[in-house]
Amino acid sequence: MVFPGHRYRLTLPAVFLLAAAAWAACAAGPAAAAAARSLQQIRASAEIMPAADLVGLCTSAAFEKGEFCDGYLRGVVFFWQVRLACTLHTHSERSFCAGATDAEAKGMQALEALVAGQAPRSGLTPEERAREDERRAAAFAGAPGQVREKLGSCVPGRQHDAAYCRGYNGRAEGFVATLIAMNPRNNGADPQTLGLGDATRVVGVFLMASADAHRLLPCLSPGVTPAQARDALLAFIGAHPGQQLGLKAIELVSRALYYNLCPATPGVQPNMEPCLEWTSRDGVFGASNNCGEEVTIRFMAGGEAPVVEAAVKPGGFFHSGLSAAQARRAGWLYTACPAGSLASVWFNAADPETRARIREEIRVGAYDCEVEQPSR
Repeated sequence: MVFPGHRYRLTLPAVFLLAAAAWAACAAGPAAAAAARSLQQIRASAEIMPAADLVGLCTSAAFEKGEFCDGYLRGVVFFWQVRLACTLHTHSERSFCAGATDAEAKGMQALEALVAGQAPRSGLTPEERAREDERRAAAFAGAPGQVREKLGSCVPGRQHDAAYCRGYNGRAEGFVATLIAMNPRNNGADPQTLGLGDATRVVGVFLMASADAHRLLPCLSPGVTPAQARDALLAFIGAHPGQQLGLKAIELVSRALYYNLCPATPGVQPNMEPCLEWTSRDGVFGASNNCGEEVTIRFMAGGEAPVVEAAVKPGGFFHSGLSAAQARRAGWLYTACPAGSLASVWFNAADPETRARIREEIRVGAYDCEVEQPSR
């Protein structure tokens, strides 16, 4: 990663069980704060849910929080299933992709028809504008039912097979749930529906802006359940508790599904960038390790300077040897991995074109950590 970190810009619409000790570790810190708040308070606090809030919900004993967690996980899992199906080539996968795509198009047409019936607000008096806003609010409240009616449901038969209907019905359900979740008047709706809607509303746009979305393709069979996704999430957090600190909920779930469900990644671990805090201490620029585990940091200033490497204990501080002003002037890159592993990329590839590509991957944090020595 390079300082300062990249930011995401968004507009609206667009299997493993943990032992009791791991559960306790998950519930500590930020997740514990989330568990102490109501579901309504958590949903109102941010447009895109922070990872720690979702961990707090998924580890809570409260029924409504657990239901919301399951709905949210279902939304993220379905997104990845569609994305994977749309890039693969068997008949079943193409059919599933087609069903989800058709439901998306039909849902958008239904929404456009509702919006087309709205009167313009310009030129209205304050009283007229207030009445128009109230009418729009009432229309929006009825939108889920109208869109659900327009979408209908798919039944396998001569026209469509089971895979198509699974894609169509899944996307239709997510579309309607999004409309319900977007309306503040529906805060008391079924928690699973709210979770599904909150995830579906932002998952595609947000992940398309994330480096992880272009490299971490989870291993998801059509039958993966929210319970299996929750197990993967909690096992991932149990192994790497700091991952919840710097990620959004959608990113955390996607990482967990990849690192804990893909059989080809037993020696591959996530990078530790989300839980490092870059700052100055006693005039020296460096990083605080908030990851809850030992982290190996490799740091290079200026593009050609020697690489500074150190193993940093939990709660410890990495000293770059530079002041903050020197680091800003020189520019810098770093990788961060769990102790005992190395980044899958290296700063100084011999070929200039390869070196530029790899440094861009480092800049956006698009790398894994490997237990075995990677090839240089």
